[in-house]
Amino acid sequence: MHRACLAIALFLAALPARAQWTPEWIGTWEHPEPFRAILPVAVLPMAGGSVLALADVTHHNTAHATLVRFEADGSFAWLRERSAFEVADALLLAGGRVAVVGSDSAVFARVIDATSGDTVHECSWTGAQLGHDERDRTRTVAQAPDESLLVRARVGGDLVIFRCDALGQVLPEWRWRSGLTAIQPDDLVALPDGGAIATARGSVGEGYFTLHFDAAGTSTVLDGELGEIGNPLGAAHVAVDAAGDVLIAAAPESTFGVPQAQAWKVAPDGTRLWTRVVEIEGVAHPNLDIGGFALAADGDLVIAAAPPAGPFRVLRLAGGDGSTRWDSTAAIGDNPTDLALAADGRVLVGGYDAIPGSGGLVTGRIAEFDADGTPCRHATTLDIGSKVRASPGTGGWSVLGGTAFVQGVGNDLVVQRFDADGACEGEADQVFADGFEPAP
Repeated sequence: MHRACLAIALFLAALPARAQWTPEWIGTWEHPEPFRAILPVAVLPMAGGSVLALADVTHHNTAHATLVRFEADGSFAWLRERSAFEVADALLLAGGRVAVVGSDSAVFARVIDATSGDTVHECSWTGAQLGHDERDRTRTVAQAPDESLLVRARVGGDLVIFRCDALGQVLPEWRWRSGLTAIQPDDLVALPDGGAIATARGSVGEGYFTLHFDAAGTSTVLDGELGEIGNPLGAAHVAVDAAGDVLIAAAPESTFGVPQAQAWKVAPDGTRLWTRVVEIEGVAHPNLDIGGFALAADGDLVIAAAPPAGPFRVLRLAGGDGSTRWDSTAAIGDNPTDLALAADGRVLVGGYDAIPGSGGLVTGRIAEFDADGTPCRHATTLDIGSKVRASPGTGGWSVLGGTAFVQGVGNDLVVQRFDADGACEGEADQVFADGFEPAP
């Protein structure tokens, strides 16, 4: 066994046994088709405690964007489906509506009444690709202050932001012409002034781009990041704080050929304010991706670092200078797939662990951290056999996944509600030392 793996195994084996953190309710939905494969995409808790869940559901050899509503007690309410090649994202909108974004022969944004499930309208655009990668937790859709929708896509080397108004009328697109052969669009944020911030990746040697669109759609390259050798690996996640500063986290390739997680901050005029690279003490070239990303109300950045294996690790960086406020690990791991940040500062990381000898099956798991980084509770028996999506909301954490896949049957969608105010037990050692080094 590799020494690092042995150390992790000994660490986990030495932990004291603790009672499992159990959900307050479980909502399971069995698709009416006799054979189906379900991939969780997004979970959207609503103000009254009910939950919308978006999944990529394949049946009859066709993928579908499937939106399911569960009531506040976990009971199933309805499902709505639309065939799709890509199932990318969902966003709660003003006026009690939800937008579902995907693509088939065209990129589409379908707006649905979140209470009844009725379709309000659908906007679509041909000649483009969403360029969505389900492994990334980046956003493809945002809502502008005038309630118009923004949907990011690509046309060759151009990043395009498609737009439609609140009545479903298509508006003129915004476009950034990179001059490159191809790009990979990543994240999208709408700005209070009617503009937007988007991130994208080029190919080998071309790095990351952070783009500003003003309210008239004029595009500007706000920032570029090459990392050590110019190769972008993981997606570029982005957020904008109250001052208009832009915070980005991504994992460019290091000179050792592995992802090197880092975060950086850029002023509205493009000035680089700080850059930090995630470290592992004693490891010259840590293999770390970004497993989760959120902006706190005070401007701090919260990220989950994603190694190839090991306990879930969360860091909170001071928004002012990127220094580490806390760096903490949970009692469990292995592969983080989402991070949720509650209004009180608590953090939930969801992910999965491989089941040894199963031929590729996984089991979902979650771990909670208090606002000061203290590890709280965890759950590893979720009846989830997929990656985990998680969100904060009324009543606690909403956790989405797919049940274990059964040959000849498939799997089902499951939503679980966990309380978010239980006592923290300090399950693992917490590290407050600065886990970052300034990038050159």
